Amino acid sequence: MELTYRRAQLLELSRILALCFENVNHYADFSRVDQSRALSDVRRRVQKQIFNFTVAEKDGEAVGCYFLHNVNGRAELEDFYVFGPYRGQGVGTQMLRDCQSKVNGALWLRIFAGNVRAIGFYIRLGFHIRGEAENGMLWMQCI
Repeated sequence: MELTYRRAQLLELSRILALCFENVNHYADFSRVDQSRALSDVRRRVQKQIFNFTVAEKDGEAVGCYFLHNVNGRAELEDFYVFGPYRGQGVGTQMLRDCQSKVNGALWLRIFAGNVRAIGFYIRLGFHIRGEAENGMLWMQCI
């Protein structure tokens, strides 16, 4: 599958925020984290970083997005999403492989511990659970 990539545009902010909010509302453990604070933190981060998000396109249509960046010398993948109509078609697999090819060394990500489907996806693609992060999230790593 051939995907092309470009930087996110301001017009895409609401779509990306909606995916982030959906993910937090569905998988966050609100016994460990305040819901309004979590959503507020996500909004601030995405608004601040929108131009650092990458949008994947297939045949000129946006099919997904992610935020890949360096934190303290290690590559971290955040907010990795395949847009609804394109799920289950190999888009996420190709996007993740393309992300891995951009990284020298290990790729890290945090994921909600309750997001079993996504955890299985990452494990199938070579990631391993490396420990618990804050607020009911897990660290996963792929070398």
